[in-house]
Amino acid sequence: MQNNSNDKAIQLWNGVLAGDTIAFNGLMTEFYSELYKYGYSLCEDPDEVKDSIQNVFLTIWKNRTSLKQIDYVKFYLLKSLRREISRQTKRDSLLSTYNDTFSQITEQSEPDTAENLVRNEEAQAISKKVQEIMLGLPKRQQEIIYLRYYMELKQEQIAEMIGINKQSVYNLLHDALKRLKEKM
Repeated sequence: MQNNSNDKAIQLWNGVLAGDTIAFNGLMTEFYSELYKYGYSLCEDPDEVKDSIQNVFLTIWKNRTSLKQIDYVKFYLLKSLRREISRQTKRDSLLSTYNDTFSQITEQSEPDTAENLVRNEEAQAISKKVQEIMLGLPKRQQEIIYLRYYMELKQEQIAEMIGINKQSVYNLLHDALKRLKEKM
């Protein structure tokens, strides 16, 4: 399923490079939600996140004739957004808590039967526990977990995105998962 999504993204990307406005709109529609969630995890100012996403897409459109074909559009967009946000915010406040992101991910829209209410309460309790543990992790570990499991990036891509070597990503991810497991 991820390959089909990547194939579609590559087709849209190639359309943008060719100057196709429909492909450009499709690319924005395809990735806006994921970019917003990731951007909000880096900067809790919704307007700044929206502006940063808009700047990323405007830059792509403006530079489309000099851009090259790429293999992973999602990775390119996430990296571009991260760079754009870091330009607009102080380095110290770049990484923030993921409360809202985790809450949105765990929300369910099942009917309110007694069984579902109990299940929802249990899921919310587990989600809250995970959120609390996540908040206790160093910011870099929080970001690596988010990029790996929510954005489904490979360790190599994460290393390139945040500017550390691949082994450091493995070590940070291992330590973070070990802490989560211990505290659960």
